[in-house]
Amino acid sequence: KYAFNIFSILRKYDDEVGLHSKFLAELLNPHASHSIPDFQRLFIEKAINPAIDAQEWQREFLDSNVLYNCQTEALIEGFGRIDIILKSSDNIIVIENKIHAADQQKQLQRYFEACLEMGYSPDAIYILYLNKDGKPVTSYGKGTLQDDQYGRINYKDDISSWLDACIREANDYPHIKQTLLQYWRLVGSLTGDNRSAKMKKSHIDLLYQDNNFKLAHELS
Repeated sequence: KYAFNIFSILRKYDDEVGLHSKFLAELLNPHASHSIPDFQRLFIEKAINPAIDAQEWQREFLDSNVLYNCQTEALIEGFGRIDIILKSSDNIIVIENKIHAADQQKQLQRYFEACLEMGYSPDAIYILYLNKDGKPVTSYGKGTLQDDQYGRINYKDDISSWLDACIREANDYPHIKQTLLQYWRLVGSLTGDNRSAKMKKSHIDLLYQDNNFKLAHELS
């Protein structure tokens, strides 16, 4: 029954631009058709701030109550086309969405420079490299940008966790919740993991009990 999925019916399941970037931007846009600004708040809480906390990324935590304007496929003359941009008066968030496409030359460096050109200070520029499973950006793609100048998130963990939270947030809106569930299943197919974040944690907790990890290894 889960084979029916409106996203894979209308688009290729791994369509980076026409499906994933477009749908993510719709969820992140507080003024979009769903009218649920908490989707954006949850993204900051579930994806961006944890990346700042866990990685070399030298940035202050973002206030999740600040609303950002959202654009997708934004062409910045001389610097390239950015998949998703979130802007406030103080900070700018750039999301480079990679599923199968290869890194472009100095891509992250160019986007950082584009934000400087827009008038944002270096500490106010939040560059996010998003891909399926957390694979690092290549030196070719990041250019002169240092590891502490950008963050990495992935579909398998960060987007799935965020979608879990969005699904709970949309509990009172069945049509939105069902759409999110279909997209969550699509992300699971994309990454080979259809477990929810709650289920993943329960599996980890179970493995930590007694000799379960050893037993699981022997069984496999």
